[in-house]
Amino acid sequence: MTSEGVNAVLLNIRSQPDASTVEVAAGVDKELDALRTILPRDMKLAPFYDQSILVRESARSVWECIVFGLMLSIGIMVAFLKDVRLAAVAVLVIPLTVLITIARDEATSLELQPDDARGGSRRPSASSSMMRSW
Repeated sequence: MTSEGVNAVLLNIRSQPDASTVEVAAGVDKELDALRTILPRDMKLAPFYDQSILVRESARSVWECIVFGLMLSIGIMVAFLKDVRLAAVAVLVIPLTVLITIARDEATSLELQPDDARGGSRRPSASSSMMRSW
């Protein structure tokens, strides 16, 4: 293989499916920096394709869309409810309810998954610590 008209070696590094692409890329960059200090000066180490850039840009784009959607939903609620205070209550209650649900699920180790994804229902078994006798 050649790059810029000279012989080159291409090394593909792939992350495991459960690994963070951004963290793997940061680790690879750290190792490349360490290698650069011991390699001859005429050797060049350069990334060919860094997927972590795509991941970071996608995450930034998602946050932009979330903010845009929030602003749009606030505008629609104010327009249809014709009351800023009532719209403010709705705008605060809906995300707060979602956050409380996620926090409760994290605290109790429950997961937000459809029944068929786990192969059963979400009802706790009789031996579950969540069951209480009254």
